[in-house]
Amino acid sequence: LEDKGQCRLFGDFGIIVQVILGGVSFLILVLKRILEHPKRSWKIWTLDASKQAFSALLAHFLNLLLAILLSKQNTNDACVWYFINIMLDTTLGMLICYVTLKIVEKIALCQGSKVLQSGEYYNVATKKINYKTWTIQFVTWGGIVSFSKLILFGLQSIQPSSLEKIGDAVLSWITDPDVELVVVMVFVPLIMNMIQFWITDNFLKGDFLGEATTTQADNRELPNINNNQGQEIEMRDVKLKLDQDRDQIQNLDLEQSVCLIQITLCSN
Repeated sequence: LEDKGQCRLFGDFGIIVQVILGGVSFLILVLKRILEHPKRSWKIWTLDASKQAFSALLAHFLNLLLAILLSKQNTNDACVWYFINIMLDTTLGMLICYVTLKIVEKIALCQGSKVLQSGEYYNVATKKINYKTWTIQFVTWGGIVSFSKLILFGLQSIQPSSLEKIGDAVLSWITDPDVELVVVMVFVPLIMNMIQFWITDNFLKGDFLGEATTTQADNRELPNINNNQGQEIEMRDVKLKLDQDRDQIQNLDLEQSVCLIQITLCSN
């Protein structure tokens, strides 16, 4: 903490809570992968998640930088501006990223290129992942996030006093700088980042899930094998039943013929 009793974003305490925050927030993507159906392969999921890991780290440091710059222009309390940055980043910023991504994809498609279709880097023909395509999408997503941060920074620069008053009012109930640091850099980002990660993953992932895992493939094949065996057994039973019915009909016809002959002989 600083001598003035203000919230400090850097230092041992601040760095520790930031590292813990990043790790815990990222677990929401693991949970989403476990719960989703149908499931992406772990390779495809890792490539999708790496985009968010990179953009989250980039946005985090940009938030710190912007919070310090804005606090110097207005007040000494950087936590207020970090709080404002987080709230804008996980709401309006996410919307800007989504719209920008869709515009970029549309432009690429109009140019006859599918390389920027987010999440689509698995080649069905070769059954291999195109890492060049993933790299292009990775860098593009980082640029989109940076573009979003620049827009948000411009908005905050236009009305800094109004935003600062809102931030001060929301955090006014916190008097201890340590508590303020934990709330602003742990609880608020943890909740907001989890929501942001979950939603962002929905439009970053592609339609194709990648190669199925061995377990999934086995689970799909076993029912087919059992069904085929069951159908074969059923067909054999039906055929046997038809053969039995045909024999009975033939025996019946023979008995009827014998009876007719006997009746004819008796009449004569």
